[in-house]
Amino acid sequence: MATSGRARPWRTTQVSFTTGPAGTDREKDAAAEVLTDVVIQRATERHRQWQRRPEDEWTDIAGVSQTIWWVTQEEAQELSEEIGALVGRYRERLAQRGERPAHARPVEFLALVHPIEEQ
Repeated sequence: MATSGRARPWRTTQVSFTTGPAGTDREKDAAAEVLTDVVIQRATERHRQWQRRPEDEWTDIAGVSQTIWWVTQEEAQELSEEIGALVGRYRERLAQRGERPAHARPVEFLALVHPIEEQ
């Protein structure tokens, strides 16, 4: 199959993902764990690199927000779904450049959801 010189098969085709237990499939669980570790590591490094940059008009949007909620399992699921829907409003802009407002730039959002031990 011939391709034009403009073909870019290495471009991003997936902009988000969610991992979680695969149930009884230990291989999938292990792969999800490795993927999660890599994603967290890379996102953390990108955030640190951003913090070391000179200030500009985007400086105020970068930060870390950490909080603890007392919620039921169902409420935690609902919250995760609502956050996903909120972030998903802008997903089509990755593939559809014409949908991007002037001066828009890619912004990474990473949400970690997990129960913690009561202190």
